[in-house]
Amino acid sequence: MNFFAFRLLTGAFVILFLSCRQGYEVRTSEASFLKPSVSASGIKPDSASLSISEPYRLDMSGKMNRVLARSAQSMEKGQPESLLGNFVADLCFAIARHHVEKNALQEVDFCVLNNGGLRSSLPEGDLLLRHAFEVMPFDNELVVVEMDGVHTKKVLDYIAEKGGVPVSGLRMSVANGIPSDVYIGERPFDPAKTYRIVTSDFLAGGGDSMNMFAGATSKFTTRIKVREAIIMYLEESGRQNQIVTARKDGRISK
Repeated sequence: MNFFAFRLLTGAFVILFLSCRQGYEVRTSEASFLKPSVSASGIKPDSASLSISEPYRLDMSGKMNRVLARSAQSMEKGQPESLLGNFVADLCFAIARHHVEKNALQEVDFCVLNNGGLRSSLPEGDLLLRHAFEVMPFDNELVVVEMDGVHTKKVLDYIAEKGGVPVSGLRMSVANGIPSDVYIGERPFDPAKTYRIVTSDFLAGGGDSMNMFAGATSKFTTRIKVREAIIMYLEESGRQNQIVTARKDGRISK
């Protein structure tokens, strides 16, 4: 799917999502779906307890195995770029962009995430609801931070020092941990310009050593979880019978 079609697709399901948000929220910082076997004390649950809990577990298991879409290939994270990183960054960027435009805010420029936040891969074939939870078990939300050129340059330096992280709307070359030939959108990076960056609230708060976000001049919270964004995209792809694909396009090259 080309990027223009991708934006049309994400625009359609963002409107649907914002008019009627679905309740995929979990109450802990990391989701976990385990079959009860042995308690923390080492005592096995008794049959009476299992008879009460088992129907709920089976119901949850059934929901987690709901097919959202189909993928043409497996997607894993990696560096300097990866199928999974590009896929998640692109959909998060498109959804955040539509959301801020809908709220009459200034346009966003690029998206940056981290490989550590992607906890699993996506398989070829059926993509289930549980796969979205496995890829993103945390309740991280998408935020937009506004940064001057000096602090944006620190973000670019961080990406290069890491050897590449998931990005969208951004292209650069990396040599010896130093960024060069940086393009944001279709234009070269301008250190005198202010940029609006889509990221997670975890990273915006300094997570994964991204302390440069402390220099943000403003921050806007979309209240859309990264996991919800993944689910939204997959569900809409499934509704439109579109096979999910991703590709490496040289957005970060060495």
